[in-house]
Amino acid sequence: MSLTKEQLAFRSNGIGSSEISALCGLNPFMTALDVWNSKVFGTKKEPTLAMEAGNIFEKSIARFYTEVKDIQVSYIGDKTLVHTHPAFKFVRATPDFKREKEPWLLEIKNPGHRQSSRFGDDGSDIFPDHYRCQIHWQQALTYFENAELLAYFGGDDLRCYHVKRDRETEAALISVAERFWKDHVLKKVPPAHADAPDLERHVKARYPKSDGTMIEASDELVELIHRYASACASARDIAKDKELYEAEIKLLIGSSEGIQLPQWNKITYREEGRVNWKKIALELAHHYSVKDSFMKKMEEDHKTVFRKLYKSGSWFKGESGG
Repeated sequence: MSLTKEQLAFRSNGIGSSEISALCGLNPFMTALDVWNSKVFGTKKEPTLAMEAGNIFEKSIARFYTEVKDIQVSYIGDKTLVHTHPAFKFVRATPDFKREKEPWLLEIKNPGHRQSSRFGDDGSDIFPDHYRCQIHWQQALTYFENAELLAYFGGDDLRCYHVKRDRETEAALISVAERFWKDHVLKKVPPAHADAPDLERHVKARYPKSDGTMIEASDELVELIHRYASACASARDIAKDKELYEAEIKLLIGSSEGIQLPQWNKITYREEGRVNWKKIALELAHHYSVKDSFMKKMEEDHKTVFRKLYKSGSWFKGESGG
């Protein structure tokens, strides 16, 4: 569920259950530096459409769970309540649901069909680690001995995963959060960045506007600029080498259709034999008299179909070759 302004303000002074996995390097959507930026600079990640949909559908998924499993669910996400650990005040969470007649915490997710391969079968213990961290964090605060992750992928695909309380894992997570809070948040020392996009987000959070001044180039900055220029030159050279290697491979293929490789299956550079989805779509549109304006809209909305889909080295004709 989405949080109120009061809950968000209170959570800004602590580590929430959706943030702890980032401090452990297990969150695919957030880094430790993102969490630090939110605590120190108050930056907020703009919710995606998928995130908004997940928040909207949670109560519906809870009702669907009741219908399928015949288990009543209670909403416990009080609009003003944020659970806080009695010994570690920075450990905070806002759980939403529980079973009505049993002391089981429920965490509801709506990951969508494309994420289903990251989850195991219903009843297994295979699901993404950042969800596992979130549930253990909530159990440390609410003292539910059992929890269940409900993951809905659309249609009738609702999978449930039991999570037993693990005090050793809770202690480890709290230890990670405590070091982060003391060494980074309180001291206002940013943690190491994970990659270039992570550092870019930090720069935008730390320096959102120009102050209009110019700085003198230090020896360190000059050296970094030289490294950047060298990296750019290397990238251009690599791109040229790539083009040359591709041309030499085409020359060796000659008039043949492609190359059969023992481990890489088959490769070709020819258009023959490839599935031309754009051509198929246009032919179907012509056959069924679809208006040009509609096709243009489809091309804008579904670029993965209407742009060149195939990377060099792909093969879409015949069998894959194991």
